[in-house]
Order: sequence, then structure tokens, then C-alpha cells
Amino acid sequence: SAFSDNTTITSVTLPDGVVSIGDSAFFKCQKLKTISLGANLKTIYGRAFYWAQIESIELPENVEYIGGDAFGGCRYLKRVTINSRSISRMKTEYASSAPFHGSGCTDLVLNDSVETFSGLFDDDNSLIRITIGANTKSFSFPKCQNLNVIYYYSDRITKEVASKRIFSRINSNKEVSLIIGENVKDIPALLFADFSELTTIKFNGIIEIGRASCRERV
Repeated sequence: SAFSDNTTITSVTLPDGVVSIGDSAFFKCQKLKTISLGANLKTIYGRAFYWAQIESIELPENVEYIGGDAFGGCRYLKRVTINSRSISRMKTEYASSAPFHGSGCTDLVLNDSVETFSGLFDDDNSLIRITIGANTKSFSFPKCQNLNVIYYYSDRITKEVASKRIFSRINSNKEVSLIIGENVKDIPALLFADFSELTTIKFNGIIEIGRASCRERV
């Protein structure tokens, strides 16, 4: 909690030498609007940037773990961009809350460097748009009641992941559009099965659609 409750900090830039950000390091720095994270950062502990006024955050490729409420209460946050190969939620700190609990994030982007992603958002998230990058192999999403658009670029989703019918649990209150990237050559069986909110699909070059990819369970 080195800088917690500071009312004057508006910007934080961390050099590449920083590998972790401690518990509540910038807790309730309510004028903090911009954060730049170093390339070698690996861990962001719980409540590190709780209640900051940031509008966007980009997580570097080496970040592996994020603690509960790390960006909790960041109600002005609109866009989260993830570059980490594998990123997940720490289960030892503030375990009852996901890292982006109570944030206003509407856009989640998993860039092409992301392979696995899980546990960063609660069921009460504000996500409207999700982008799934070209190399994503495994991911999980909570209920996304406001989800409206999915941009899907991955050609590496495993059959095991697809068989879990991940999208069937989203439970959006909106009609959802699926935009499939031109480099996607295959959609594995059952990936979008039972996704009852899905109303529009735009294909851009796909070659093979797996068995029952969008089947509704009866």
C-alpha cells in the first residue's frame, strides 16, 4: 500500500524492471487516470489499482496472475487489452472478487499472443464486446448479460475446450453477433452449441465448420 489513498497522483509509468505490484499499492488513488505497465511485469496483487479513474489498461505479455479487485471499482474503465500468453486469477487474495469486479469495462481484447485466459471477470461484468485472438486455445467467460458482439479470430481452440460449450453460459440479455475472422479455417464441433442469444454470424473465409458447432440442445 505504498501510495494508497493518494489524492494527487494522475499518472503511473512503471519501467521494465518492475516484476510485481504489491497488495493495494495504488489503492483508492482516485485521480489516477493513466497507467503504463513495464514489459517484465508478472504479478499484480489484489486491490493494486482499486478505484482508479483509468479508462483503459493494457496488460503486458509476461503478466501471469492478477489478484482479486486489482482493478475493482474502476468504473470509468472501458477497454482491457491482454497480451499475456497465459493469464489467470490469483486464488489466494480477495478470492471472493475477480480482478475487474465492479469495473465498467465494455471491451475485452485478447490479442494474438494470448493462449489461455480465465477468471478475470465476475458474472456482474459490463462487457459488450469480446475479441478472441488468433492463438487462443483455452478460455472461459462468466455470464455476460450485456454482451452484443464477439470477434472470433482463433484457429487453435481445442476439441476439449469446445466440448464444454463455453458460450452457452454467457446468458446475455442482448442479441449477439459473431464476426469470424478471414484467417479462421475451422470451427470445432460444439463450440457455439446451445448459444441461444446468437442471432447473426458473419463468415469471412472459413473452410470447415465442425459437427453441431451451433446446435441447440433438445
